[in-house]
Amino acid sequence: MKRFFVPLFLAAILPALPGGAAQEKPIVAFGVLANETEDASHGFIELIFPKSFASSIANRYDVRVLNPLQTEGVLKKAKMDLKKNYSFAELPELVEKLNAQVFINGSYAALKDNRIRISVNVFVRGSGEVFTFTNVGRMETDISILVDRVSVVIMNFFEEDSYRALTIGPGKRIGILTNLDNLELNRLYGVFMDRNYPVAAIQGNHLRQYLRSDTIAAFKSVRTGKTSYAAITDWRNIRLSQGAWSGPDEAGSIDFVKRVYRVFETGYQELKKDTLERLDMAFSGNMDYLMIIGFSDNRAKAWMRCVDVKSRDLVWLEDNYFAGTGDPVESLGAKIVDSLVRPMKNPFKAVAENGEKR
Repeated sequence: MKRFFVPLFLAAILPALPGGAAQEKPIVAFGVLANETEDASHGFIELIFPKSFASSIANRYDVRVLNPLQTEGVLKKAKMDLKKNYSFAELPELVEKLNAQVFINGSYAALKDNRIRISVNVFVRGSGEVFTFTNVGRMETDISILVDRVSVVIMNFFEEDSYRALTIGPGKRIGILTNLDNLELNRLYGVFMDRNYPVAAIQGNHLRQYLRSDTIAAFKSVRTGKTSYAAITDWRNIRLSQGAWSGPDEAGSIDFVKRVYRVFETGYQELKKDTLERLDMAFSGNMDYLMIIGFSDNRAKAWMRCVDVKSRDLVWLEDNYFAGTGDPVESLGAKIVDSLVRPMKNPFKAVAENGEKR
């Protein structure tokens, strides 16, 4: 995420161009939070919350922020309406029309006991991925706290390439899926076990690893019920031509593609749920988290995704672990383990202390 967002904010703080022309501020545009509650009395929240998030970002960064009404105004000039809901495939075209670098929208639902659930989607222009997360708070007492909490998640995703729903303390049993093999895999396991994180060995120590760097990269995108980091797939561009001229082989190939689509796209959530259930059963309920760790070919960098095996939800997303001195696998393993109990950064606290925008 940072690789897209840092240039965005660097553009905003660069000095004026030669000849006195100032740099145009990057644009962060907000849509609405669509009301998913039958009770229409909560409809005002559709605009109130996005405006609050917009203000938080405007106070943090030297960027141009469009609240939902301003976003709607820009779209009307292009003879378009601001919709309450967008498919992920529509977002790249939308940010082009808005000339924005970031678009944020989502949904909410009023729950029992005066609680409210807020789900937020964050799309960065050119990324090809959408980050979605959910927070729940109380309507009457926690609204400002909930706004701050959601804003902190957005800021950490922007600045740190990370999302963390919780800390993972020693003693939790970790299953690891990675593109390491042989002695390197042993060294990674050793780091976790030395720090009192038992390892559920879902990968054996074999001489050949079928998860190469390019293969493991496919696991970067993870869709779960509450939190996702999903790749944008635009199936509108797929054409499966078939007619009387089609031979048996071609018809069979098209049927195969259709089955793959049903299983891995429309049936993905059920497939994932079933896979995690079978994994949980295979380890007799003793695996707490499944970590997917991807190492670069030269082992200088790694990324990690972590899914709670019990809740079936993505609880950790981090892209930028860099190796230090010594063995790179052990160094990266240690940094991953250290991060599991690292306190959550609050970007707004830093602003309050030094009074400066980034």
